[in-house]
Amino acid sequence: MKEEAKRRFNAWKGGDHAALSPTLRRVVFGIVLSGDPSDEDYEAVLSSSKLSQTADAKEIALAAIGDVTSPRLIKKSVDFIFSGEIQSQDIHGPSNALAVNPKTRNLWWEEMKKNWRFVSYRVLELICSDIYERYSINMVVLNRLCTLSLSRFSSKEKADDISGFFKDKMIQGFDRGLQQVLFSATLEVDVFRVSI
Repeated sequence: MKEEAKRRFNAWKGGDHAALSPTLRRVVFGIVLSGDPSDEDYEAVLSSSKLSQTADAKEIALAAIGDVTSPRLIKKSVDFIFSGEIQSQDIHGPSNALAVNPKTRNLWWEEMKKNWRFVSYRVLELICSDIYERYSINMVVLNRLCTLSLSRFSSKEKADDISGFFKDKMIQGFDRGLQQVLFSATLEVDVFRVSI
């Protein structure tokens, strides 16, 4: 199956778009990028996210860049996510893929924390950030970004880390999603403990 996916991908990359039907692109992109892709393979998918004429084709390509496993390409994906080139309504695709990917989940959370830069105002103790400033215009987007990025954790330690990180941050507008993430993380630990 991997060989067929690579064959179709290479044909698509070479310009034969009929070789890779839109219904197979997400799976094929994922297989190729989660293996040992070349920079050219990665760039072809990334380029598709930028140049595709349809929203679904862009979303498929954006989600696929989160499937990478090599440190070099993980860094490229993270840098692209924080570059500002992705429309805010599409940020959840690659973020969710990095969060679902067991090889990138913890790294993605660490990158989120690093990019949550504080800006304190003298009069009001408002705490804003790169992420908050960029996506808080639409709280649905910010809520989705946080819940999809953090909902895969299932340990008390990670729940404590998440809770501690957001303790002194402005979370109005995505507080409910954050509470659900924390509840889910600790609930899974409790269910596991009971089932042993």
